[in-house]
Amino acid sequence: MGDRRAQIFLEFALVLPLLLMMFASMVDLGMYLHRYLSIQTAVREGIRAAANGRDDAQVRAIVVSSTDSTALTPEDVQVVRTPMDPQLASLDPGDGGPALPMATNGKHYESIQLRVVTRHKYVIGMFLPGDGWSKIAVLVKTVRPIP
Repeated sequence: MGDRRAQIFLEFALVLPLLLMMFASMVDLGMYLHRYLSIQTAVREGIRAAANGRDDAQVRAIVVSSTDSTALTPEDVQVVRTPMDPQLASLDPGDGGPALPMATNGKHYESIQLRVVTRHKYVIGMFLPGDGWSKIAVLVKTVRPIP
């Protein structure tokens, strides 16, 4: 009977680290996805504010304040404005017709790109190669007419 009890404890001791690592990995993945989605939502709010004519400092403040439980700083948020971006030289009207050139009739526009690049520290970083950090990058681009 004592041998059976010792075998159970040995098996438990062998399996426990694997179970703990699997549990910690699930927690890490959940935290990473929560942070990524929170940043993505904040970037959408920021790009909406930029398209409505807010300046870069206001856009950064909106993005930082829109994230929940993430440690973003204004330095993590980049706002890139490009007047008359050649990559976005035309818009698809969405009705199946030809693309409409945006520079016709004297209309001017700017392309606004909002980038957030931050780092995520893993709980189980000791099991990962490197220093246990991962980069979270979110990029959104929109077009805004210039009055």
